Amino acid sequence: MTFEDDDEIRIKAWDLSHCGLVALPESFGSITVGGYLDVSYNQLASLPESFGSITVSENLCLENNELVSLPESIGSITVGGDLYLNSNQLASLAESFGSITVGGYLFLCNNLLVSLPESFGSITVGGNLYLSDNQLVSLPESFGSITVGGNIYLDNNPLEQPADIDRR
Repeated sequence: MTFEDDDEIRIKAWDLSHCGLVALPESFGSITVGGYLDVSYNQLASLPESFGSITVSENLCLENNELVSLPESIGSITVGGDLYLNSNQLASLAESFGSITVGGYLFLCNNLLVSLPESFGSITVGGNLYLSDNQLVSLPESFGSITVGGNIYLDNNPLEQPADIDRR
């Protein structure tokens, strides 16, 4: 299958997991998925800049790849269900990540995140936010403004306790 820059591709659901993919074409961003898109368990180290144009009405699965960064366009992505970015090699997130809206759960656990962008407090997550098992030492000041419909999980991070928090 080839994608032309001006083509809009509409797909019900697409499972590309366990395919040994090492890259996605720049034109991949022209996809609208009416169900889920699963690109997990591949060898992707990066995503094309166009990836932020993807619309996925259910789950977007990118876990268990080798992603070391996300494109700046990631803040424009629309995910109606869960977004799985866990078990990659992410050490940081693009500043635009704060613009992301996820209708379900957001999984960022089991990465190498040492910090979160200041914009992170602007994200909207309909369910739980999983940041466990990273290398987070502190949270941005904006973290108190975050909109999360469920719980926030920060366990197994070397977070330093801010002076104004009482641990009773």
